[in-house]
Amino acid sequence: YKTGKASEEKKRKFSQQLLIYELLYYLEDEPELSEKIQSYLYFVEENKLYSKKNKTDEINFFKKDVEETISDILLNGFCIPDKTDSKDIVEITRKDLYFSKVGKV
Repeated sequence: YKTGKASEEKKRKFSQQLLIYELLYYLEDEPELSEKIQSYLYFVEENKLYSKKNKTDEINFFKKDVEETISDILLNGFCIPDKTDSKDIVEITRKDLYFSKVGKV
């Protein structure tokens, strides 16, 4: 379940997150379970349940996306992506981490 309102972006993001959990906890050892596992996203604020379908296609797309990402990193190196929303990613420096442990600012 998730709080907040469902948007297509959130449904895609959380569906991918759920798929990663399914791969790690169930499908890595028993891939034949892929069509038996039923996946749902529930958004509390909307009181709405979304069913996920066609897991095989979703797994294949996810694997292809991961392979392309790894290939890109090997070819171009790893880069930190641009910020999309200032609320999403707060820039933290080593100095911030050090002073939070020491207790000085």
